[in-house]
Amino acid sequence: MRFRWMALLLAIALAVGAIVHFNQSSPAIPATQPIAIAPTTTSQPATKEAAAPPPPANLFELLRHEHSTIATTQPLGVPVELSDAARFVFDHPILLDEAGHLWITVPDAPATAVVVKAMAKLDGRGEATHLVRETVRLVFWTTSASRAVPNVLIENADGSLAFVTTRSVLPLPAKHAFQFSRALSMSDSIAIPCDDGICLLKLGDTVTEQFHPLLSSTDPLAQPQVIMDRRGLLAWTPATPTHPGSGVARYFEGKWSMLDAKDWPTSVVQLTPFLDGTVQQLRQTDKEKIDIASVLLDTPEVDAKRIEALVDQLGDDSAAVRDKATEELSRIGPGAWPTLKKLSDNQLPEVQQRLEILLAGVKSPAIGSMTPVDGKLSVMARYPRGGILLYTEAGVTIPEPGEEDSNTIAPAWICVQPDHSPELVPELLLEDIQSGPAALLPNPKPESPAKATRLLSINGDWYRTDPIVGPRRFIGNAMIPMLRPSEKKFWVPVGSDRRGRWLFREPGKESPTLLIDPTIQDPTPRLPVWTVHVKAGAVGWTKDGWPAIQRGGTWALHESGWQALDDKKDPLLTEVPPKDAPATQPATTQSATPVATTQPADFGDLLLTDDDGTQYFDGKQSLNVLTHHTAVTRWELPGTALGVDPVTLLKSKDGALFLFNQPGRVLKLAAHPDGHEPFTLEATFTRNIPSGQATRIWLDPAGRICMICDGDLAVLFPAGVIPHEIAVKMTAEELKSNEPE
Repeated sequence: MRFRWMALLLAIALAVGAIVHFNQSSPAIPATQPIAIAPTTTSQPATKEAAAPPPPANLFELLRHEHSTIATTQPLGVPVELSDAARFVFDHPILLDEAGHLWITVPDAPATAVVVKAMAKLDGRGEATHLVRETVRLVFWTTSASRAVPNVLIENADGSLAFVTTRSVLPLPAKHAFQFSRALSMSDSIAIPCDDGICLLKLGDTVTEQFHPLLSSTDPLAQPQVIMDRRGLLAWTPATPTHPGSGVARYFEGKWSMLDAKDWPTSVVQLTPFLDGTVQQLRQTDKEKIDIASVLLDTPEVDAKRIEALVDQLGDDSAAVRDKATEELSRIGPGAWPTLKKLSDNQLPEVQQRLEILLAGVKSPAIGSMTPVDGKLSVMARYPRGGILLYTEAGVTIPEPGEEDSNTIAPAWICVQPDHSPELVPELLLEDIQSGPAALLPNPKPESPAKATRLLSINGDWYRTDPIVGPRRFIGNAMIPMLRPSEKKFWVPVGSDRRGRWLFREPGKESPTLLIDPTIQDPTPRLPVWTVHVKAGAVGWTKDGWPAIQRGGTWALHESGWQALDDKKDPLLTEVPPKDAPATQPATTQSATPVATTQPADFGDLLLTDDDGTQYFDGKQSLNVLTHHTAVTRWELPGTALGVDPVTLLKSKDGALFLFNQPGRVLKLAAHPDGHEPFTLEATFTRNIPSGQATRIWLDPAGRICMICDGDLAVLFPAGVIPHEIAVKMTAEELKSNEPE
């Protein structure tokens, strides 16, 4: 019996050996025999489970982690235009601090204390975006050993507050209804407005609180205010036409005290401290007017030599120097007037004109150089850190240099910001705001959509926003939209960080936040189109493949713009190459790699041979691919991508495929050699795509797709962005038609 079992085992072993030998010695299948093979999965030896990747260390890594559409591996060195920037919606709490840093709360991020200590070691050379575990409420920057270091106020999971410094974590003893967005930083402390007063916090071994109570108010225009004067702080609750204010308190030499009610009455609406120790007051009267008064706060200090140096700069060749000198002189205050009067003689005309404007307040009380006509001023908005927006229907008068009469501007909107001269709001921002303030919403509470327009001053620039049009930035003499129509629910701009990233939110909400990052190209597929209409003349191309037209001469559209052609040396070509020629790619991109000459009979017509010899066929019902290694792929087109003759297939510089198989439509395909499907339909473009029968479609040397259709030239940009040197040659209507929806 044992012998029989041994014989059986020997027979089995011989049979297995024969099979192995046959498989190793069998000839390979001939390369000319195409075989369609469906993707399969093969079993792999068991491996240890891969270690979890580390959590994101910065904003870019967080974006790549949460938005897999980002293909780049690092931010762009040169930011793109805001309209071409990537956009992301965050549910994470995000704070933009006064130094332009972003603080983003992420559950698996390091503790804030770890991040702050690491920042101190980097000496300001590190990232300006910080991922932290706790929610950041505000950041108070101080100077230590000639470095700027952050002191971060965090909110813990239990709602308690603490300052995180480079040395320790300091619990906050105060429990007030803080308005963190209006906090005011000083060299060694921070003042935070609350619903019922001002809380001054100093950091040391512990947090020291000095709270001064003020009248509370439900009126958004009458919340407690705090601003810096020359040597301390001034705090008050503003008066309104229906309610008195609190009077004015001052923080000076380590303590709060109320100022004399005779000079600092409860009718104070706004305060503007000057460098000479005076403070301009706007006072509410019982007749719904606002009076202007100047009150001495400190002993006058006027540096006559400094004033003389600034007056000399008023005649500088540089307009920037002249404007800066004017700004500084206006901030000195009435104490500068005697010196300015003495220096006004024997000056250049422009210098005299500037001095006349600066001395406007000598004749009558003025806000800067503007004198209200009838004193009827209305407060329209209050900005963080003490700014105010005023409106007067009767307008203001502004002195005309060299003239006895003044120029009257009515109605007038006046912005007063600390450390800036008062200014009129540019007229372009006021279009469609009907006469009077009824159309303007003063503070960020959208009680009525019809009263939702806001005029914002952010870092010295003007913005206008509303829920219908969205935010627009005032630049020169134009209003530039900042959001796409689909993004307009985030119509309240928060500000921009040091890299130009912009934050937007819905009104009255802290989350979600729309972040627009110009250091990342927008991954949303786009195909801008510039159609050049040629009413008379020919359209064609050059021998090198550049698109060309005849319009008062022959012109070729090179990478950076139009260039005139010498018709003898480089004539305009209009005869379409034969179908079997590689007409869909420029000759300079064709490959000399030999390709297979045999393909399945039902593969369809050859569309394209790319640089590595891969051939693409059909494009109507399927996309069929044959490589020079004779690998065969068949991919059935989705129902929405089926087409008819004629078909053109192009491959862009970044490897994307663009399929033209229906008039007025372009399909963008992405290859996935190792994926479940060999291709995916990434996007379908119809906007601005010519709908007529194309005479020729090709890729020019700059990588642009060019179409000649119905006698016009259409230039398509596969990268999704119109280069600046081309955009400046397009009309505003043409650019607008290509803006993302």
